[in-house]
Amino acid sequence: MNNYIEAALQAWNNASAFRLRRLRCKRYTFGDQWSDMVKDCDGAWLSERKCMEDSNYVPVTDNVIRQLVKMAVGYYRTGRKSAAADRYDSMAPYIAADARTFEEFLVSGCAVHYVKRENRGGDMGPWADMLNPARFFAGPFSDPHGEDIELVGYLHDMSLQRLLMRFAQGDRARASRLRDIYENPAMNAFSRPSGLLGASCNDNLEFGRADMGLCRVIEVWTFELKDRMRCHDPDMGRFYYMPSGAKSRIDRGNIARKKMKRLLVKSKWEMTGEWVCRFFSPDGHLLGSRKASRHPFVFCFYPFIDGEIHSFVEELIERQRMVNRLLSLNDRVLSTAAKGALLFPENQLAKGMSAKEAADQWASPDGVILYEAIAGLPGPRQVMSNCGDLGIDRIVDRVMLMMERASGVNDALRGDAPGGMASASLYESRRESARAVMSDIFDTFDSFIARRDRLLCSV
Repeated sequence: MNNYIEAALQAWNNASAFRLRRLRCKRYTFGDQWSDMVKDCDGAWLSERKCMEDSNYVPVTDNVIRQLVKMAVGYYRTGRKSAAADRYDSMAPYIAADARTFEEFLVSGCAVHYVKRENRGGDMGPWADMLNPARFFAGPFSDPHGEDIELVGYLHDMSLQRLLMRFAQGDRARASRLRDIYENPAMNAFSRPSGLLGASCNDNLEFGRADMGLCRVIEVWTFELKDRMRCHDPDMGRFYYMPSGAKSRIDRGNIARKKMKRLLVKSKWEMTGEWVCRFFSPDGHLLGSRKASRHPFVFCFYPFIDGEIHSFVEELIERQRMVNRLLSLNDRVLSTAAKGALLFPENQLAKGMSAKEAADQWASPDGVILYEAIAGLPGPRQVMSNCGDLGIDRIVDRVMLMMERASGVNDALRGDAPGGMASASLYESRRESARAVMSDIFDTFDSFIARRDRLLCSV
């Protein structure tokens, strides 16, 4: 059984670079845009925020990415509501979940759903759960829909009570063994501190460690071959399958049929594939298994050219960084121009007041600086400089326009009123241009939803 755990761990490790890129895109989407690690002048690694602060800059953030993502999600949700209003069907309740999945798709370039049939609140039926891509892992594949994949899985965290309900299978002895697996001191030593409410809980996931008080369950699906005998009974008019070792039994049956002058059973050896699901504990114990014609995961990676994943947000990060740097520079220029520099002779400091105290008083709007005037020598004086027009505001406007063009989310797509004397045809042309830029992302995600819906209907 350890071979399956090792294969799953290898697939998990292969996705580490994707998880790091997803985490960076998520940070930029939700406003943490100064946490990239950079080298200072001494060669030491530190966060970009710390580097700016050490250089007496105030890191300024204008989160344009979040606004573009919200607009794109709102545009998708509006279109989905209009389509669902025409006919209410079983897919309409997934509008909210699909909007969150689309937001994840914009941020990370990945969307994953888990389709299964179970009883929830007394309602037995098919369900599609949105999964976090940070917990998802898969073996190598080249088909965009994953039709050639042979290993796929997910990391679950659940309470001991829910684990016993799911895997005890009505057996008291089995429930006791499961409790012994997850309540031993060695397993508890793998626990991570539990996260805070509202804080990100999937930033530093580990393959075999769950949050404190939860149990890590590793779900692994593998595609496996099996051989069998495909049989045709012309006497009964039916096809059926038998194990591969049943060839001798079929031959003996045909000998008896020949004596009775009945039609013989025709058999052919063949190989077929099936999906096998296994649930493991982090230390390799098999918790349960089952077989199915296919795995329950529906996933989509964008754009998946040569296997690469590049999200909508990833394309905007460098432009967002330029906006933040320009605004920080502008803030720095304005702050130094407003206060200037103070020239203070060392021999004129008042007794009891240090140079630091004088600087603090000068920086305060209502500060008072005491000094000892010396006849014939100038006292402390402030030097002001005119920073002039550096054109930072125009550069920021140009970068913002570049972000709109790259994302496709412009004022026309947002529904803003056209400025000046713009005609209706020009406004509609800009709107269609924005739709064309975003159409690939929308159509790719719609294809993912269509595949999810087909699987829901079959389940």
